Amino acid sequence: MVVVLCSTSAAAQETCNEDAGGPPQDFGQLIETFPSNNAREIPRDGFVRFVYRGRVPPRPVMIVRDNAMAPVEGTLTVVGPELHWQARASLRPQERYSVTASDIIGGTSEVVFTTGSTVAGDLGPTGFEGALSATSERSGATDICGDENARSITVGWKFARSSPWPQTELTYVVFETRGPGINGPIERARDRGRLSTTPCAPNADQCVSFRLSSANAAGPACFSVQVFDPLGRGVSNTVEKCINLDAGNYFYGCTVRPQPRRAPESRRGRWAFAAATLAFVVAVGARRRRSSR
Repeated sequence: MVVVLCSTSAAAQETCNEDAGGPPQDFGQLIETFPSNNAREIPRDGFVRFVYRGRVPPRPVMIVRDNAMAPVEGTLTVVGPELHWQARASLRPQERYSVTASDIIGGTSEVVFTTGSTVAGDLGPTGFEGALSATSERSGATDICGDENARSITVGWKFARSSPWPQTELTYVVFETRGPGINGPIERARDRGRLSTTPCAPNADQCVSFRLSSANAAGPACFSVQVFDPLGRGVSNTVEKCINLDAGNYFYGCTVRPQPRRAPESRRGRWAFAAATLAFVVAVGARRRRSSR
């Protein structure tokens, strides 16, 4: 049995929506691909993942071609709002491939990538130390919703040190683990890895900023960062960075040991992502039970 535990979406409560909660204008549009366009040194496992907003196109089609434009045999699977394609055999090393897939208006979207020499197999990212910093700033009169006491939160981290996939194919997900009205981890932001570091915070390689309304920023809050490869495999960590959104940074002892890493039960990204998230939630819950005694 596979238990799927999805994080609560923050979009509805953190975005001003003038159309009273209707679907976004880009509902059904392609929003992300793995591999990304023009990516290089992609493992030869032959896994392709297209992510759509809310739902996949009707009668989805995906075709992968090699450098000679010959179709590559593979299996296409619909996983929620995503298309997953898996080659029947390893791709050739150092070869350029193109991927075309149907879009919501009857056209096609295309990306190209070049393989490296390695096969990732069951290897996910390693050497990730979790959240490095968290800061907040009052939005003031510039807030998009007119909420002057809303907060802009910036969370930073160092890159995972090792992964068969290039850094640009990793996804870093920021969870709010504690805060006003929080009873479980809530996904607040996510960002793809980058080719180079950015001067966003001391010693951090990458940062992401997001907005919290005044209601969700009325007290202390804690944030965690997890990393996942395109198949959803990650390296577990329970590091949190905590700040008092009204009064600046504060520190909260973290006594939970990281959960042991588990091998994925499936090569489908969503299942492995759920397993990693479940391990993280269990660790946070264990810490809360100990601290309440």
